[in-house]
Amino acid sequence: MRKAFFIFLLISGFCLQTIGIYLASKSAAFVSVGVLGSMLIFLSIYKLINKPV
Repeated sequence: MRKAFFIFLLISGFCLQTIGIYLASKSAAFVSVGVLGSMLIFLSIYKLINKPV
């Protein structure tokens, strides 16, 4: 169950990053959306690789 949640976070992170890159080309204020997507991607990969103790 938790693995599916982090895979969902990973996909959401890729979507947010893509939307953030598109919006940042329009206005620099939307760079934070891409950064949030990147943080979600790294968090979910870290949690998927490292098994909880």
